Formats: sequence, C-alpha cells, structure tokens
Amino acid sequence: MAEINGRNGRVVYDGADVLSQTEWTLSGFIQNPAETTAFTDAVKTFILDGSGNPGTLSFVGHYDPSDAAQAAISAICEIGSVLENRDGTLWESGVAWESGVTWYEGKETLCLYESSNAFWRVAEGGSLIITDTKNVSMARNGIARVYFKGQISGAAIERRTT
Repeated sequence: MAEINGRNGRVVYDGADVLSQTEWTLSGFIQNPAETTAFTDAVKTFILDGSGNPGTLSFVGHYDPSDAAQAAISAICEIGSVLENRDGTLWESGVAWESGVTWYEGKETLCLYESSNAFWRVAEGGSLIITDTKNVSMARNGIARVYFKGQISGAAIERRTT
C-alpha cells in the first residue's frame, strides 16, 4: 500500500490556489440512524432512515487578507450562497479543471514533492455551503492562521484524477 504524502496538498477555488493552506479535512459520509426505541426497551434501537449526511469539509492555512480566493470564499459565506462544482476544459489545452472548490492530495516523485493529479470534490449535483469563515487565530510567536468550514449538500464527496 502506498502512503499519500500531504506535503504539497492544496485547496483550489475556481482554478486558483487558496494561498498558504496547510491542512484540509473531510468528515466522510455519515448514515443517519432513526431511533426506534420503545418506552419499555432497556437498550436503544435504531434503523437507517434512508438518507445520509454527505459530510463536512474544513481547511486551515496562513491568513492572508490580500489573497483573492480567501476573500471570495469569505464573501460567499457572508451572502449565504453555495459553491457548486462544474466540469470544464481549460481553453484549447484539453486539461480538465474544476470550478468551485477542489482539494488536492500531495505526491512524492523522485524526492521532489509536487501536487498530485488526484483531487476530491463534491460530486455533480451537490454543493458546498461555507458555514464558517474568517476564523483567524493570531499567536504571539506564530503566523496568523485562518479556518474555513463547510457543509456538503446534495451529493457525496468523490475522489477523481485528471
């Protein structure tokens, strides 16, 4: 089994890197259990209710108020809009790209680290609702960090390669 190195992972919004991101996390798909416990039951019982929660995404990085992608994601949260991924092709090069938010894995090639061609995104028909933005932490002896969180809606996360 090959390990995946996250050193050069990245978060991309509409084709532009969200600068200085240092970590991203997916919660994964969660099944929703419905409780079926009766008054006299000593132990709770559950069934699956037929719907699942596609999960959440969070990403963390160095705060940069001049970063256009960080500002755009914050603005989308503030106006209550959602991010949808749409497949596209970058000009005549034929290179696939994603609009919306994608998050890439890092890979190691001959001791050089580069971004992988494997990425994660909300599947077609889904969206990412940015729920938390401009959470900035500023330590006396460190670099300012910014935190973003989002709820995935309508479709699960998928891993793709270009």
